[in-house]
Amino acid sequence: MTLFTKNLCSACQDIKNEFDLSALGVAVEELGPGNADALAHLAWHELVEIAEKSLPILVFANGRDCAGKAQWIVQYSSTFVRRSAAILVTSDQLPPIKGFIETSLLDWPGQVCSVLFLPYCNLRCPYCHNHQLVLQPDTLETIPLETILERLTSLNNWIEGICVSGGEPTIHRSLPVLLRQIREAGFKVKLDTNGTQPDMLQYLITEKLVDYVAMDVKAPLEDEIYARCAGVDVPVSIIRESIRVLMAADIQCEFRCTVTPNLLSESEVYLLAEGLKALRTEVRSGRKGSLLLRLQ
Repeated sequence: MTLFTKNLCSACQDIKNEFDLSALGVAVEELGPGNADALAHLAWHELVEIAEKSLPILVFANGRDCAGKAQWIVQYSSTFVRRSAAILVTSDQLPPIKGFIETSLLDWPGQVCSVLFLPYCNLRCPYCHNHQLVLQPDTLETIPLETILERLTSLNNWIEGICVSGGEPTIHRSLPVLLRQIREAGFKVKLDTNGTQPDMLQYLITEKLVDYVAMDVKAPLEDEIYARCAGVDVPVSIIRESIRVLMAADIQCEFRCTVTPNLLSESEVYLLAEGLKALRTEVRSGRKGSLLLRLQ
C-alpha cells in the first residue's frame, strides 16, 4: 500500500500523526518539485489528475488490503479529517494521450508512422524539448485513442505503424493496454523509452506488443556522468538491464544519444559506444547482429 501526500497538507499530516503507517505496511511518498520518482509512481497508477484535486491518496495493491487494516485509515480520513482518501485497487484506464502527429517520416526508420505522446517522465534532462509534456501536461488537451484510431484507420494504406513516445511511456502501468489496442486496430508499434523500466520493457516484448524499440542512452554507463545528463540520480544498473533486454530480444531496436557539448564530451561518447559494444558481446556471444547507436 502507498499513501501519496504533500507538504503543508493538513489532512495528510493528520493521518501520518494518527497511524503507525510503517507498521501497517503503508509506504509514504511525498509529492513535490524535488521528488520526480513520486510523480512517476503516481503517473504509473494513473492518479495525477486526481492528486491535483484531492490528497491524500491511498493506493491498495489488492482487494484484501481494502478489507484489512487500511480500512482504518479510510474510515478515519472520512470521519475525522472529513476528507476521503482515494482508493485504487486495479485500473485498466488508458494513459492520457497529450499529443498526436498524424504523419512522420522521421520517427521510425524506413516506415511512415504516426506518433502519440504520453505525459510525465522520471528524468529531468536539461536539454528536454518536451518540457511542457513532462512538467505541465494538464495544460494540454487529452486526445481520445478512439478519435486517433478512427482517423488512422482511413489512412491504413499510408500509415504503417504508430510510435508511442513521451514523456516516458513505460512509467504508465496501463501502457500494455494501450499498445494492445493499437495492435488490434492493425498497426505495428514502435516504442521510445529512456530504459528506466526494464521489467515493463521485458513484459512488452514477451507479450509481442512492440515491433521496434528506440532507447535513449543518456551517457556512458557510470552513475555520476549519467546523473549529470539525466538531471536526476539514475542507477545505471537498471539502464544496463534494459540494454540487455533489448539486445537479447528478437525485435528491431536502436540506441540513441543526444550529444550536448556542455554535458557530454567527445571522449565520453566513445566511452558510451565501448560500453554498448561490451554489453553486446556479453549478451549476444556467438550470435550475429549489428548494433546501432544513433547520435543526435
